[in-house]
Amino acid sequence: MLGSGFAGLVAARERVLQGHTVRVLDTASRAGGRALSAQIAATSIDVGILYLDPYDSELVDLIDRSGQSPQGVPAEPLRWWLATPQGTLPLPEMHVVGVPAAPLAAETVAIVGRRAAWRGMLDAVLPGPRGANATTLGELVRARLGAGIADSLVAPVVHALTGRTLDELSATDIAGLRHLMLQQNSLTRAVTQLRLERAEHHGMEALEPAPSSLITAMLAELDRYGVSIELGHDRESLDLARADADTVIDTRDSATGSVVTVLLDGSHVPPGRRGAGVLAGPASRARVRRVLDLSALWPTLYGRDTTQTILRVESNGEVSIDEAIDTVVGWWNCASLPAAVQGAYLMRDAVVKP
Repeated sequence: MLGSGFAGLVAARERVLQGHTVRVLDTASRAGGRALSAQIAATSIDVGILYLDPYDSELVDLIDRSGQSPQGVPAEPLRWWLATPQGTLPLPEMHVVGVPAAPLAAETVAIVGRRAAWRGMLDAVLPGPRGANATTLGELVRARLGAGIADSLVAPVVHALTGRTLDELSATDIAGLRHLMLQQNSLTRAVTQLRLERAEHHGMEALEPAPSSLITAMLAELDRYGVSIELGHDRESLDLARADADTVIDTRDSATGSVVTVLLDGSHVPPGRRGAGVLAGPASRARVRRVLDLSALWPTLYGRDTTQTILRVESNGEVSIDEAIDTVVGWWNCASLPAAVQGAYLMRDAVVKP
């Protein structure tokens, strides 16, 4: 088994339970891949894999197969902010992945403009089947609400929440949305009903115990089964192992991106900016995709010390600690923020750098 991350350990467990002799090899100096707990200013926190995302079916599947049974802690139903060319603006209170329930709400108009907002109001009078055959969420939203709302509001939110473009997300990926649209003859009314049924539709759930603890439990189980975990290999030794093994399974993580976890003195955080966090679309000049306020989203797990704020800055590309903090300063318009930083950790791909 090549790779000692979550996928490698799950696969190793499955193979040994099937009666195979298993060796796990990795070039890393530690097992666990992107699941890691670190000390930031004397506070222990997972700085890699942290939560289950409804759009990350691979991690959900690995958790189900791991033999562990972590509890999912739902995120608080807080308001999100959106980084736009006009500044950081609050998202509409009633929306599903950016699809607004009220196109003429003040928050929607501020983001998309009055002309696009009025076009969105046509959804209420369009024939019910309009957009029903759309294969992507982009096709559906443009058909019902117009390109202005689709491109200026829904597209950046979808990118920030899922890492995909509006036309890469299937119209059926938002469970129940298209069905309710046909039932209600309106996309906006469908959004309203979904939000009434589910207060927090984004569905992120923190894991308790944390992923790093799950890795520790899995390593202990594999040790009882006699599975060898061999770390620090070079490319040559991996090639030799490939030649000797009957079967080689390569589970090494090819994920790219950066996560910066920042611990702040909470008294410096602008009260008006507290919420779930800030989202940004692919057109944003910042390379950061989103900032999550962990201590607000999951106060029972990360907000116990009310004097501290824990931010998680996520990017699809490479971003440094300084760049992450500068992005938050710009989005929050808070020049005093750097002085409030008590500590930070950078995880780039599967590597953690203090």
